[in-house]
Parts: sequence; C-alpha cells; structure tokens
Amino acid sequence: MSASPLTPHPDWQALIEERQTLRIQIANVFTELHTLEDSHSIILTHYATAFGVLLIMLHQAEIEAARVKREIELVQSSINRGAELDYEMIVSQLDSEFSQWQKKLEIEAAEMNAYHGLPVMILDAESARKLDVIFRKLVRKLHPDLYPNQSEEEKELWHQLTKAYDHSDLERLEALSVLVQNKQTEEALPDSMGELSKSIAQLRDRLESMQQRLKELKECWPYNQGSLLANLDAVKARQKDLARRISEQDKLLEDRQNILNRILGH
Repeated sequence: MSASPLTPHPDWQALIEERQTLRIQIANVFTELHTLEDSHSIILTHYATAFGVLLIMLHQAEIEAARVKREIELVQSSINRGAELDYEMIVSQLDSEFSQWQKKLEIEAAEMNAYHGLPVMILDAESARKLDVIFRKLVRKLHPDLYPNQSEEEKELWHQLTKAYDHSDLERLEALSVLVQNKQTEEALPDSMGELSKSIAQLRDRLESMQQRLKELKECWPYNQGSLLANLDAVKARQKDLARRISEQDKLLEDRQNILNRILGH
C-alpha cells in the first residue's frame, strides 16, 4: 500500500500565502517608488518648460519692486535727517542688501535653463504597460529584500534589470525576464512555523517602511508637482496666475518709481 501524500497544515499554508501576498505588495510599492524616483528629471523638465520663464520673470519683478521700496526708505530717511543726498552710497547699499536675492535668482534661472527643453524619452502606452508588468514580475522573483541570500549571479541580474527598467529598455528587460525564468529554482521552505512567522514579520516591516517612504516622496518637491503637470487645464491656470502676478508686480514697481520720482522732485 503506497503512502498518502502529505497535506500541508492549514496554518502553514496560510502563512505561505501571506508571505507571497506581502512579496507582491512589496514588489508593487517598490516599482512605484522606483518609477517615482526616476521621474525626477522628467518632472523638472516639464516644470521648467511650463513655468520656468514666467517664474524667473516674476521673481525678477518682485526683486525690482522690493529694491525701489527700499530705495524710497533710504532716500526719505536721508531727507528727514536733513543730510545731503549721497546717491552713490544708497546705490552701493542697495547692491549689498539685494546681492543675495540676485544670486538666488541667477541660480534659479540656471537650473530652469538646464532642464528647459531637455529631451524626454517616453514609451508608447502599450510598451510602457509591458515594461511595468515585466518589471513587477521580476521584482517579485529577484528583489534583494525578498531574497537576501542571493548569489553573485543573481545580484548582477538584479542590477541589469533595474538598469534596463531605468532606461525604458523594453527589449533588454524582456531578454532578462527569459534569463531569470530559466535560472529560477524552487525556493527552499522554512524549517519551522517560527522561522516562517519571523520572515513574514520582516516583510511587514519592510512594506510599511517602503509605503512611508513613498508617501513622503510624493509630498516632496518636485514629485508633488506631478499631478499638476499631468493636468493641462491646471497648467494653463497656473501660467495665467503667474502672468497676473507679474503684471501686478510691474504695476507696483511703476507706482513705487513714481513715488520715488516725486520725492526726488523729478
């Protein structure tokens, strides 16, 4: 009489399934996190193209309006003291007080120019979907956090597939997917329920940490601009608002210049 096949204990099977579910969740969050981090230059390029010129114009106008306001204060103070107006000294003081603001503006302009109009490699929708699906599957099979006891060959495979994904190289990622499938061996089961439970607890902690990192990143600059840039109507509304604010600063500058001219008797 042949022996009956062993039936896994229900609790054991439940833990195995929970571990697999956690691995899938970690793979999904990792993919989203990795994609978001890689979008840094893309977001900045879109942001600079959409708003760069207007933002520099606005900040320049704000500095000029603030400088004339300060010039009025210095001139009026000199008049109130009955002192002879030393305009070279006033200009020198203004240059000193506003030098840091001007430097910040120059740095901002340089950063905007660096990203403005940079080519952005974008896959078509179907290719992008395939790239994402393949990457998620490979993450579940090869992510170092899920399989810490990797061989050097597996570590190199992981490096190669993340590199292919970062460069949106679908053909390379598909080839690596075949390679991973061919090399995939059956995973050894834990020795005990306690070891399996410990592994699950570690996965839960890792998932929570990654979810928190993803949440924080989405709230940080420039990633928090992604939803705005994806909405054409919102982009146009922001551009219109920036143009309005520039106009307001130009009018404020004109008014303050007129006040200064009256004080100087021009």
